[in-house]
Order: sequence, then C-alpha cells, then structure tokens
Amino acid sequence: MLEHRVLLVCLRTFSSVQTIVDGDSNIVLGYARREARSSPWWRRLLGRSVWAVREQEDEPLLFTIQRAWGWLPRRCVCDAEGQWVGTLLGRRIHDRRGRLLATLENGVFRAPDHRVLAELASTAAGLRLTFSEDVVGEPFVKMLLLAAALQVADPGVRR
Repeated sequence: MLEHRVLLVCLRTFSSVQTIVDGDSNIVLGYARREARSSPWWRRLLGRSVWAVREQEDEPLLFTIQRAWGWLPRRCVCDAEGQWVGTLLGRRIHDRRGRLLATLENGVFRAPDHRVLAELASTAAGLRLTFSEDVVGEPFVKMLLLAAALQVADPGVRR
C-alpha cells in the first residue's frame, strides 16, 4: 500500500471499515477498522480503541493507531511489530524521537523546513493523499501521513 504515490481514503458508509484504494486505478489496497483488544473491561470503558490498517491481500497488519494515555488527545502510531513510529497531535505529526515531522496546513503536510511532504484533497469519493517525491523511500513517514489522513477523514479514528 505504501509503495503507491496516491492513495484515496474512501468515505465511510454504514460499515466500520474505512477503505483505502489506489488513487490512480481505484484498486482496493487495504482498509482501516476498529479492532477489539483483549484487555480488562475497565480499560475498554476508557475508550482506548485501536484502529488497525491492513493490506488487502491476506490482510497483513500494516500499522495501528490508538489514543495515548495523558491529558493531550495524542494518537500513537505503531508498525506491524508494535514498534512506536510516531504520534499525531491535532494537525501535527511527530516522529518516534518526538521531533516535529509535519504540520497539516490548508491541505498540505509541510515539514518544519517548509518542504511539502504530501497533499490532502477532498473529493467526492473521499480524501486523496498524494505523497511528494521527498518521501518516496520513507515508509514510516508515509505511514504517519496516512494515519493523519485517516484521522482527518474519519472522526471515529480519534476516539
């Protein structure tokens, strides 16, 4: 999924699945959905749901998004092995070291040095995420940008 330059996060219908397709060919690449975790009942009551992003073929896990503990409404993004990739805080994306990676401004994800990392455009079918050439070989950066796009596309990801 992350090897594609343009992704379309489709509008969610009545299902709890957020479909992700290739923005050029409209081929389904994967999806995001809320997954139940085996945790104590009191932790489930606190609303720490996990959104899993999976690829279409054989449904391998690509990454997860979950709310972090604390007062700030941060979201942690972890790769398939559970390793922390970065955090989302509002329109800001931080890498695993806590450094600011990008800020979403008027549909453009900009690095602190003002380089464009990706563009986010609203279409009739959903949100179109176009990665710049600067992130071609950066799967973790793409992962964080897609997670941020999912958060914009579906407020349910924020819960």
